[in-house]
Amino acid sequence: MLGTLLILFYAPFIASVKHSPEMAPLLQAMAPLIPLTCLQTIWISGLQGFKEFRWRVLVQRVLVPTTLIILLLAGVIIAPNFATLVIVILINAAIGVLLSLFFFLRKVSGIMGPESYDLREWFGFAVPNFLTSIVDTVLESVDTILLAYFAISNVELARYVAAIKLSGFIIMPQASFNAMFAPTIAELHSLGERQKLEAMFKIVTKWVVTFSLPIFGIVVLFSHSLLGISGDAFVAAWPLVIAFGAGQIVNVSTGSVGYILLMTGHQRLSFLNSLTAVVVNVVLGCILAPRYGAMGVAIATGLAVGVVNIMRLLQVRILVKMHPYSWPVLKPLGAALMSGVLTGILLYLLSLARLSIQISRFHLSLELGLVPVFLGVYFGLLYLFKVSPEDRIVLDALRRKIGRGKKGKMRR
Repeated sequence: MLGTLLILFYAPFIASVKHSPEMAPLLQAMAPLIPLTCLQTIWISGLQGFKEFRWRVLVQRVLVPTTLIILLLAGVIIAPNFATLVIVILINAAIGVLLSLFFFLRKVSGIMGPESYDLREWFGFAVPNFLTSIVDTVLESVDTILLAYFAISNVELARYVAAIKLSGFIIMPQASFNAMFAPTIAELHSLGERQKLEAMFKIVTKWVVTFSLPIFGIVVLFSHSLLGISGDAFVAAWPLVIAFGAGQIVNVSTGSVGYILLMTGHQRLSFLNSLTAVVVNVVLGCILAPRYGAMGVAIATGLAVGVVNIMRLLQVRILVKMHPYSWPVLKPLGAALMSGVLTGILLYLLSLARLSIQISRFHLSLELGLVPVFLGVYFGLLYLFKVSPEDRIVLDALRRKIGRGKKGKMRR
């Protein structure tokens, strides 16, 4: 609520920083999103803490997006203007809050009872996490603030947004696995199951790398073609995609180091890491943005993400005496390298052909047609490399879990 009031009051000042006074009414209209988003995050995190991933996925990935699409279509039909868009977004956010609260209370109602808590211990864990969340939110906004402060042109802004949207797909597997792995870290750590925790840490890292590398390969190798879908003016953003992609793949390759620190009693160190990332991002951004524009901001952001994750990796190794790597992780790396080289050669041959035939859209379709080739070679090589015994344990556990879920549904 405090954040909402600050936005309402400082909206004109924020708009003046971007030299766009017309932004002030929009910021004020969108201010209610702050408490709505916070409430939804609380309920969704509660579901994650209880390992109710299916309800979390149902709300975040199915119900809320579907509702948004339906409301947008209705808004376009009834009154296609900017005010309608704002109203639709706010209504959809409110629906997301109610849905997440419903599923959370449905879970909690069956287990609530008289409990006693050590408030000092609880606050000792919660306060650093709270501060870390605030700093992480600031970190996500630093690039936007830098772009606005240095008055980057609208063309570069559009390219920047296109690049960051593409690179965001790289960390999707990590976000999904972290959501499942985070409660398990706390559970195994509290039970003193250090060996199981380390084994799970390595397996999860290997799986995250396995699913992230093909996305990274597609985003980097086909950056020209993917950006060209939105128009030829966006193709120039491909260096931004490379910079963001490099930072994200470093993030992915270090595994769940952030959650390992957080869930093993090093939450204060997590806060300092996030604060360091903000400082690195701001300092590098202020140095690079005036000279290189949006590219300078992208490099600063990528380096900040990479630096903080390498710090976390070293801290986990020193403090927790663990690391996320095992020899089987070389299999997806080798598969990605070989499939990337083959696809790169094919793309180079297509680029030579483009010099002789000026059919840009046809050429674009041909390039994107190589995406299945890249994926086929990658997963084919993984199949030839065979599944490790540790992976079989995970696969068998998933099959059993799915089997129990199906049986439970049949009984109901």
